[in-house]
Amino acid sequence: MGRSHRKGKPQELSRASSVPGSELRNALLLTVSLAAFIAIMGRVQMSKMQHDVHAEGQSIRERLPKVQAAGVRDAAKDAAFHWRELLRKLPHDLQGLGMTKRQVQVGIGIVRQKSYLKMASELRLEERTVRQHAESAFQKVGCARKADFLAAAMDAIQRQHPDI
Repeated sequence: MGRSHRKGKPQELSRASSVPGSELRNALLLTVSLAAFIAIMGRVQMSKMQHDVHAEGQSIRERLPKVQAAGVRDAAKDAAFHWRELLRKLPHDLQGLGMTKRQVQVGIGIVRQKSYLKMASELRLEERTVRQHAESAFQKVGCARKADFLAAAMDAIQRQHPDI
């Protein structure tokens, strides 16, 4: 009986394939199995992709403060460079607006946010004289306050030299 039992299985399989529609059923089972396999692999692949995206996002979040800090340092360097360039060119441009040497010196002091007293000390003038030079400089650029001087001076220079 043990021997016939072994022989029985292959016979059952061969009988199953000879049953009408069994090939169609086998093909359908194979198709469904293949579709399930693809769906599972797709989920696994999607899960792997999500993991990769999450890991990359984490990596970016970890690097972002360093990149931002580097960007801030670069921006600060650029700003310092442009500020030095502005201060280098400003005396010539202010003289181009018809300011005297003292008015230019006071104007540069204003741009550097120095007090009238500090400018007076540095220029060896009376504070009242520095204020008078400042008033004359304000009139030439079209402003009334120290706080507006730089913007007004830049506007006046731009009007005088539109190609800059």
